[in-house]
Amino acid sequence: MTLQIVLLLTVACFSFKAFAMDTENKLFLAIYQIPQSVVGWLPANPEIDMTLNYYTSYVSEAGLWTSVASDYHAGNVTFHDKETHAILLSDAFGPPVGSAHPIESGTSGRVEAIAVDWLSQNVYWVDEGYNWIKMTNYYRGHEATIVDTGLERPSGIACHPIKGYLFWTEMGNKYPPKIERSSMSGANRTTIVTAGLSEPKSIAVGITTDRIYWTGNSGADNKIESSDLNGDNRRTEVSEPTSDSVFDSISVDEVYIFVSVISPTLKHIIRYYNKSTPSSIVFQHTFSDDICVHDICVTGPNIQPMLTTLPCDLHTCSHLCASAADGKHECICGDNYVLYPNGTCSIDLNFWYPSRCIIGSTDAISLFSPTLIHSYSDNKQQYIRAITSTEIITALAVDVRRNLLFFAENTTKSIYVMRIEAGQEKRRLYTYTGGRVDGMAVDWISLKVYWVDYLQNFLMISSYDGTSQKAMCFNLIRPRAVAVDPNARLIFWTEQTSPTTKVVSCSLGDGGNRRDILNTQLLNPSGIALDHGNRRIYIVGEDSARIFSIDYDGIEKVNAIGFSTYPAKDITIFQDFIILVGSYGQQSGFIEAIHKVSDSREGRINVNNTVYAIDTFDESAQPIATKTATPTMTTTSHLNSTSHAQTTGSKFTLIVSGAFGALALSIVVLVVIIILLGKKQKRRLQQSRDTHGLTNNDNPRQLLQVSRQGDHIYDVPNIDEEPPKYESSIGAYGVNHPIGGGPYIVTKLDHRFNTPNTVAFYSKSEPVPHVVLGTPYVRNDYLCPQYTPEDPNEYPELRESRDVSRGGAVGAAAPHLCTQC
Repeated sequence: MTLQIVLLLTVACFSFKAFAMDTENKLFLAIYQIPQSVVGWLPANPEIDMTLNYYTSYVSEAGLWTSVASDYHAGNVTFHDKETHAILLSDAFGPPVGSAHPIESGTSGRVEAIAVDWLSQNVYWVDEGYNWIKMTNYYRGHEATIVDTGLERPSGIACHPIKGYLFWTEMGNKYPPKIERSSMSGANRTTIVTAGLSEPKSIAVGITTDRIYWTGNSGADNKIESSDLNGDNRRTEVSEPTSDSVFDSISVDEVYIFVSVISPTLKHIIRYYNKSTPSSIVFQHTFSDDICVHDICVTGPNIQPMLTTLPCDLHTCSHLCASAADGKHECICGDNYVLYPNGTCSIDLNFWYPSRCIIGSTDAISLFSPTLIHSYSDNKQQYIRAITSTEIITALAVDVRRNLLFFAENTTKSIYVMRIEAGQEKRRLYTYTGGRVDGMAVDWISLKVYWVDYLQNFLMISSYDGTSQKAMCFNLIRPRAVAVDPNARLIFWTEQTSPTTKVVSCSLGDGGNRRDILNTQLLNPSGIALDHGNRRIYIVGEDSARIFSIDYDGIEKVNAIGFSTYPAKDITIFQDFIILVGSYGQQSGFIEAIHKVSDSREGRINVNNTVYAIDTFDESAQPIATKTATPTMTTTSHLNSTSHAQTTGSKFTLIVSGAFGALALSIVVLVVIIILLGKKQKRRLQQSRDTHGLTNNDNPRQLLQVSRQGDHIYDVPNIDEEPPKYESSIGAYGVNHPIGGGPYIVTKLDHRFNTPNTVAFYSKSEPVPHVVLGTPYVRNDYLCPQYTPEDPNEYPELRESRDVSRGGAVGAAAPHLCTQC
């Protein structure tokens, strides 16, 4: 459904000029005044008559607007609607009746700040629920996730497009509070302020002074601070006790600092401070009790100066063009696309980005974006894509980095594995005659898959290729669900004991240290999920709509953190949300999101069949702990001193001294080299025969990237995933300009699962003389508009790609480009 919100324009006490022609700065406000959401404004100059109430621009009784930004030159405002989970762009100011339309749907609802690049007409926002930063254009309809790692409570965002900088605040919890900066594409990310920060909520950029300003609230005092664009020359502008007020949003113009304040009596206030003497309040506007100010932004001709030549005037970007420093621009591709040096974008499912949820139901295994749960659509089920038809999937699990899906099919009583790619066939790993598998999990580090059998009461473990299988634990009591944390080396499962059920844990691999974590209040626990970063367990059951949570060690008291609409069959976690699946009625199912902190229900998808299982296809759900440096141990004798690098897990340490020791050591080293060379050759021969894979046609190196060492499988770094250097990247496309030697500069970032957009910087004054000689192989084509249904005559989710070549002049359309985008 196309969302169209009609908004009324009213004038208070004087004739309102057309916005684009008014040279006075205006302070825009995102306000909720029961029962309406309002975009209003105040004059930014306190010398103008300020005795009147705020002026109303846009009004709606259907939404809740949480953030606002304005483009002076385009004469519009952009704001976020929490009720419809959408970013809205207004029409130009001036006519007596205006309207706004969505330029992005499916936010988490927790977008507290928006920034606009008025030079390139792009909109940026931070999403605290999804923990990412995204951007889109006013008109072209493309969007891109530019930052999605290392964010926990992102709150404020601001930009300096003339310098090519994007700034945002991280309020912190598990991560420390900080202020970060990047290019307008999310590249070159760096932390510029950390020391002494306490919940930096909002940030603004002083374009005329090249300084950033932010609000911070600690237990003792509230501050407005500033620094230069590098985080240096920091100073406190305003400081007052927390007991007096709480600082919220901030904005600045040439002369004043504007801040929204919440008083101890919960009244909302707008204050003006003079930059030259910020210790005193120049003007203060106090709103009535029924008004809440959610966000502010000031705009005007000098705050948003327009350049003679715009950075994107001569761009060749097929998706998004962003401002860069020195009048250049950056080409940015949407999610799941890769960028060519001429600015065109081609689909590439090597990224499998953005995140997906995978569900198993009565008749299919399907994919959908978790943002679909929050989208404003009448029929969300049409956007859930079946990737394979099957019958009664009772459990499933995915390995994100290897594109592997494991699932239990109750009709055939079998465990299957398949690559999540076009044309891939499922392969049977195990048959459980007489049993029923209700829970599965993968160890993505050791490449093992686990499942519990509810009827035969055991926990099974298997290698990914099925060559090694065994029962890890016997004598379980009706186990329904299982989850694994490979970094903590722990496995958890539920048992349906009487009179209450319990969650049990043990060590991975050997099943040791088995112990009961908690006795739940559920009679039939059906799903379990882990929050790896916070070491928490979440459990749901088919007999209750409640969701329970406890820490890994079972030290805390078990908490009921929320309620789903109906009892759930399974559970997974995506960022700050718990996602549940289940059934209601005879042939109806549901998918529902619950916020982990507020416990509120925040979106649901109704489907026409029962959903039994769900997992998250997102790297954040399968983290790999950072390896620590190998410790160094120094041993000293009366003959010599030798330093030894002692590797964790070593069973002995060899200390050699004297001339005999040197000779012995040389012999040992020679023997080891000979043995290693022999093993290397043997391994090459073995790998040519043993693919560790799922079909005879799969390349073992692309599939699992493993090597064998004893009876264990270890990850091997995939050197193919290293970003190509400039020369090789450009050479692949038929261009041989050295760095800085041509009319543009190309940078190839390590953006897999981080910033999924390669960035190209182009000169603003010279078009790119470029001919594409060929295109690299792209494995799969993919649904490009986030919520646009595919042609029903085509396989909707995974279509086989064709290895084709293309040619032509600058800007020639690539065969793999999705014109629907």
